[in-house]
Amino acid sequence: MRFLTPALLLAAMACQAPTPATPCAAASDCPPGHLCDAFYGYCIAAAGRDGGAADRLHLDAALRDSAIDTASPDAAGPPLQIFRSVGPNNRAPLASHSGSLSVYSGVANIAPGPGDRIGVGDILAYSAYSGGGYDTAAMIVRRISATSYEVRTMDGDSAPDTSSDTTMWKIFRAHTSLAEALRGDLNSGLQSLGLTLPPETGDLVGSNRVLNILCYADAVDTESASLGEVTTSPVHRVRIYTPHLASEVGVSQRHAGTWSESVYTIRNNFSEDILVSADHVTIEGLQIDVVDTGGYNVGVSVYAVGAGARIEVLGCIFRGDGAASGPEYIAAEIWESNEGATLRLANNLIYGMGGGFESACAICAFSSRIEAYHNTIVDAPIGAQVVLPCPGILAINNLFADCDRPADGRFIDGTDYNATTSANLGYVTTTSPSHDRVGQVFGFVAATACNFHLTAGDSGARNAGSTLPQVTTDIDGQPRTVPRDIGADEVE
Repeated sequence: MRFLTPALLLAAMACQAPTPATPCAAASDCPPGHLCDAFYGYCIAAAGRDGGAADRLHLDAALRDSAIDTASPDAAGPPLQIFRSVGPNNRAPLASHSGSLSVYSGVANIAPGPGDRIGVGDILAYSAYSGGGYDTAAMIVRRISATSYEVRTMDGDSAPDTSSDTTMWKIFRAHTSLAEALRGDLNSGLQSLGLTLPPETGDLVGSNRVLNILCYADAVDTESASLGEVTTSPVHRVRIYTPHLASEVGVSQRHAGTWSESVYTIRNNFSEDILVSADHVTIEGLQIDVVDTGGYNVGVSVYAVGAGARIEVLGCIFRGDGAASGPEYIAAEIWESNEGATLRLANNLIYGMGGGFESACAICAFSSRIEAYHNTIVDAPIGAQVVLPCPGILAINNLFADCDRPADGRFIDGTDYNATTSANLGYVTTTSPSHDRVGQVFGFVAATACNFHLTAGDSGARNAGSTLPQVTTDIDGQPRTVPRDIGADEVE
């Protein structure tokens, strides 16, 4: 069974050789069609490679998902992309023995197909040699079709060929929780076959790797996840995201701009859903349930990161309980970190963060710098707050609806183009923003059903934003148009 030859595979995938990421200090350092993003210190594409669907922010292709073809993690050039899937509580095989498998030149063909929920990061265990057991584990790095997948070894080489068609194969999620993935613990179902995977949390710079963790909606993820002792750089990042493209999975695991019970969600009854203490991390497309336990409850907490750290949270939905009783109730924060660190929040929807008698802000800066672009924040005592003396918050194109105080504290000069239902925004800068909009009435599709997409008839946020080259799509992955809409959603 040989569905795709290497030549046909290359034609089908239309792959281009990866190009090294270009460091920059100014736009003049970048190649044509690129801009310099000071957040990364690297060039970003001025327009999305596929209309904006693949990336919320368009970092140069070499920094994201086009460097799969690096021959060796030790070779100079783009880093090797490592993919690991997370399927909460799912230790059993996703598929096994249900069809005939052949692996040839790095392509696994299975007939009939193993199902639409199989995707990038999943681990194919199979028999490649004559011993008859499960002797090979390969990661899926690209979904070609419902029956064909590109597979690589853990070192990035093409997976070994099968000597003939075989029914001795199983497909597993690599990990059974995000916390397990960040610890480097393997799905016990894979371990039961006698297979191991090298841990990927460590020195990503020294091994010249990017760690991609893809989160699937097998169940609600109920374990608090913590990422700490890993060496990263702007190029050698940890990227935690939900797959949604046809080249990743057959059925999207990402929300469509409103809360859904059928996509990946992390929810736990501890202090933080996700704690980040590594310097270069991307979190993209997750649903994060901030549960009130009467204590300190935070969705994403960035803690003790160093100078030059760049953490980004993109296109996520944070949902609160609406009336928290604990002392701290926060969607995203940065604290006890170096003043040279930056947390970027873009295209996020945050709602229901009411309550909290010490700190109850959707976005809180206790230290360092926050860049808040195109977020929609609804029903929070404080939308964005600079709590302690620090570099502060740069807020552009954010929508604040029904917040007791949309913003509080000294914000970074350049803050502007924000809109609110309140009579004033409440922040302080040394300059005088001239494009903020106060006392607005926003046209949401269905606010009572927590659908905060803008209607075509909205007059409070539509076409009132600033054009930010760093943000080219909205929370749904739709391209942003000019003039830009304020908030997470861009009306089509």
